[in-house]
Amino acid sequence: MCMMALPILGAALSIGQAAAGYGAAKKQAAEQNAYYEQNRLNAVAAANDRYAALNNNTIQERKASSQQLIQKRIAALKAKSTAFVASGEGGVTGLSVDALLQDYEAQEGRQLEAIHTNYGLKRDRNYDDAVATYHNTVSRINSVRQASKPSALPFILQGLGGALGAFSKRS
Repeated sequence: MCMMALPILGAALSIGQAAAGYGAAKKQAAEQNAYYEQNRLNAVAAANDRYAALNNNTIQERKASSQQLIQKRIAALKAKSTAFVASGEGGVTGLSVDALLQDYEAQEGRQLEAIHTNYGLKRDRNYDDAVATYHNTVSRINSVRQASKPSALPFILQGLGGALGAFSKRS
């Protein structure tokens, strides 16, 4: 009776060891997937924060540009009005006054264009930063491996092989 118990005990231990190994592999896969999911959530949250900051910066730049445009237009109107009134008071008319007024308009146009160009460059830079943030986020998410559900077959075969081995040693 004792002779038969040892192979049965060995077979049971082998099957139990295989079952425990399968359980550990499932647990490890679940932990890896939980780690992956937490990393993904953290990466998305960081990206959303960055997008919000870039959007806020773009809005601030647009408001600042609008304010500069208004100030430049007011300054240009004041300069043209002053020149027009001064020429009228001085009795000066003709091409020289027209040329002076056109020069003020040209200066205003160049200044307004510079403001528009600067805002466009800053907006484009923020857009490029947003694209880079997207790619960094994808990279960060992909840097953590997702685990596959382990197959039970190798563990079953391992347990059966151990059980058969326990009985074949007796023969």
